[in-house]
Amino acid sequence: MRFGVFLYSSSSCEWPILGWQWTPERRMASELKKMAEGGLKFVIPLMPFDFRVRKLETTGADALKLLISKCHEYQMEVHPTFCVFFNEERAEISSIIQEHPDWGIVNRRREILPLLDPGKPEVRDFIIDRILGIARRYDIDGILLDFIRYQGDAVGDVCYCKRCRDDFKEAYGKDPLELSEDDPLMEKWDDTRRQNINTFVQSFYDKSKKVRNDLSLSAYVWARGDTKGVYQDWPVWVERKKLDWISHGCYTDDMTHFANTCRRFVSTVKNKIPAYIVICPKSSLVNPDKYELTADQIVKQMQIAKEAGVDGITFCYWYNLRPKLADVSKIIHQWSS
Repeated sequence: MRFGVFLYSSSSCEWPILGWQWTPERRMASELKKMAEGGLKFVIPLMPFDFRVRKLETTGADALKLLISKCHEYQMEVHPTFCVFFNEERAEISSIIQEHPDWGIVNRRREILPLLDPGKPEVRDFIIDRILGIARRYDIDGILLDFIRYQGDAVGDVCYCKRCRDDFKEAYGKDPLELSEDDPLMEKWDDTRRQNINTFVQSFYDKSKKVRNDLSLSAYVWARGDTKGVYQDWPVWVERKKLDWISHGCYTDDMTHFANTCRRFVSTVKNKIPAYIVICPKSSLVNPDKYELTADQIVKQMQIAKEAGVDGITFCYWYNLRPKLADVSKIIHQWSS
């Protein structure tokens, strides 16, 4: 079993939440050494939402290059993660949409949202080229894709731009805005959006292997595949082997829910590719007081995941794991492969 950890990137928080790109070089090296000594084999740094690399504010050094150098020194892999079509720091994607207004997702009210439209080939190509540019320039070990899905204000609320509507009407004879939930064409409209996401993943995988055949591609997903709400049909990606491994989120302190999630995840993947479950020792920055796992609870979730048959565990984030690492590292070392 392999263990890794997500690294947060926000500059709005103080250490240990402080993002890796704003961490002084000595502190970064010290923290990475702690991770390696704790048995972690890879890190997943969250990259900027405009798909560009930042310089360290302290020295002007290339943040990603430094991170890679230190991780490899400590025998850890680096798998940067990119939020593909949606992000929380929306200003950066908004700047892309300002340059390309027709790339934004449009909801039923004809409002342009600060989200990139998976249905447009030029958007998919832009994202792929930007991310693979990192793989060309840096000695990363892999890439993890996140938010590979549609995102709107409500389920099925996007994309209703003129182009998406015209394309569907030309193919099926009806404007998707006119479809009711019980319309037979609604499934075609849903399938169109699912296929847009599937096409992105397949294209990314195929192009990434041409850039570097040894580059590992993974994705962060939820549930069995939210094929109607956000049109993320990840079991298809697994079946087609368009990922090298897959990471499933499960932020909870409910052990029964966690166990059920692990079992469903493993049974869906069916050993076609390695399956990694995400353990979050503390709930998110958005709602930090919802729960916090004790070290014993973290170990319990690790044991549940192992019994379910997962191939690895990723912890989210380092600042959540850091205070508990000394108590769980013994298990990590025992189970590491």
